[in-house]
Amino acid sequence: RTKRLRKLSFLENGIKYRGKYVELDPMAISIIQLAFKGDVQFSTISNILKKPHLSKIQNERIKNKMIIEINLKLHVLTGISQDFLVVSKSSYDARYKVVSINHAAFKKII
Repeated sequence: RTKRLRKLSFLENGIKYRGKYVELDPMAISIIQLAFKGDVQFSTISNILKKPHLSKIQNERIKNKMIIEINLKLHVLTGISQDFLVVSKSSYDARYKVVSINHAAFKKII
């Protein structure tokens, strides 16, 4: 029972950890779920968050803001100061960016 409380619990509309709860946008939850499956291309996240009536730059801001918001909420929830979602260059092609989970910092609670 106590081991389960030390892990992140992903709910329909948020994340629960040690009796604390943080509400997340459904799109943020889908991004986290994709990241659990492996590295996520930045373009995939763009397609999830894309609003066709906005310019490319505005959509980039929305994407970056979402990643920052996820990291901030998980920092508040867990107390771990490192980012949960890490943006890095793709190992396949350095021109592309990928988003992945920071397993080094969060391995004990995932």
